[in-house]
Amino acid sequence: MLEVSLVPGNPNISGNTTQRDRGLAKLIYPLSPCSLKYYDNSEKNQTEKSFRAGEAFWDAAGPQKFQNIGSANAQFLIFEFKE
Repeated sequence: MLEVSLVPGNPNISGNTTQRDRGLAKLIYPLSPCSLKYYDNSEKNQTEKSFRAGEAFWDAAGPQKFQNIGSANAQFLIFEFKE
């Protein structure tokens, strides 16, 4: 389990994006309302979505990176699952 806090703004700002994860399947649990962009290793397959606090979502296995595209800090938990 990881707790993540990302600042809003330009993706070049330190703390706006996560490092690439290990590629495990994961459950994402937002602790605050947030808008995230997440993309795969190639950065070609991008998804943007807004979440309410407590609105968990499943993310299939594969390396990904998360970016805060909202206007407020994004806080969420990541529960990783081994195969």
